[in-house]
Amino acid sequence: MGVVATAAQSIVDSTGRGDGFPGLMATAFFLVGSLTALSVGPHVDRFGVRRTAIVAGSLTAGVGFPLLALGHPMALFAGSAATGAAFSVMLPATNAILRLALPPDRLVLGVCLKQAAIPLSLLLAGEVVSLLHLGLRETFLAADAMAVVVLAAFVWATRDARVPRRAAQELPSASERGAWRYGVATLLASLTAGALIGYASITLRATGMAEALVAHVLVVGNLAGISTRVLSGFAAQHFRLTSWWPVALMMLSGAIGTLALCSSVPAVAGVGALIAFALGWGWSGLTFALVLATSRHRPGSSGALLQAGGMLGTAVGPLVMLAASHSVGMAAGWALMAGALAGAGWLVMPTTRDRLLAP
Repeated sequence: MGVVATAAQSIVDSTGRGDGFPGLMATAFFLVGSLTALSVGPHVDRFGVRRTAIVAGSLTAGVGFPLLALGHPMALFAGSAATGAAFSVMLPATNAILRLALPPDRLVLGVCLKQAAIPLSLLLAGEVVSLLHLGLRETFLAADAMAVVVLAAFVWATRDARVPRRAAQELPSASERGAWRYGVATLLASLTAGALIGYASITLRATGMAEALVAHVLVVGNLAGISTRVLSGFAAQHFRLTSWWPVALMMLSGAIGTLALCSSVPAVAGVGALIAFALGWGWSGLTFALVLATSRHRPGSSGALLQAGGMLGTAVGPLVMLAASHSVGMAAGWALMAGALAGAGWLVMPTTRDRLLAP
């Protein structure tokens, strides 16, 4: 998706399908990914998490990127859907491998670092495309070559890994059954993430902020979100945090920043965007890590629930903002996003019912 975002104008020019076509590609990626995680995810542990990751990587390298490289509108749409489907199960499968490979006192940090690598790779992909000035076909062929290299490295690095498959009759623990609660929270919180991707720039420009300053705010905001994932992992490991309070506080603080985007004052909206990116998007590392840490029997399935919610929210968020901007106004859309993020924070708040979710 980092490549698609950077090459959006090239995609529009080559397909002639209008400015909205890259957005449709992104919607296909996240929506198909969400449906795949919801339908295939429950079977990840039974099939084997390493085998799932290899199949997903093969789908990306053998189907997704080659389709994108064809450049035809239908191929671009299908390639986006294929890569979204692959990513949706690859992430929880590889997280589950970390769950089985890392000692418990290193798991949270390991997952947070891995989650931070995802947005970082998106930024780097965009920068590489901009620097090399590759054509659309060459860009996706280069991405495909990189996917093949990464897949081969993964297969080699995990060749001796002892990753057991789970028996079909093995029942999930109470904490794993409670993962649905966190899946819903992830869906609500990811609405804001999707809205920030599509509408933060437009909103800041509408306040009168200079285009160059808007670009700086977005770059700093993305880096802050990445840093939050890493720092929350270090803090959780150092202080041995196992509570959901840090996640809840990040979501609630992010909701305040998102609400500030309703303002027409450039400074207020700019600071709000930074808080929204840093805290309203930086919660994902610790969220995945905490769910994974309590998923003893089905780490892949539990992670897939979060992945389904996250990808669905990211797909729907921009659509909600689009509808709001054409009906009740952009400010009302951001207020709605802030409410969804605050609702997610409320859902993950530790309560007395969490005794039922103890592993």
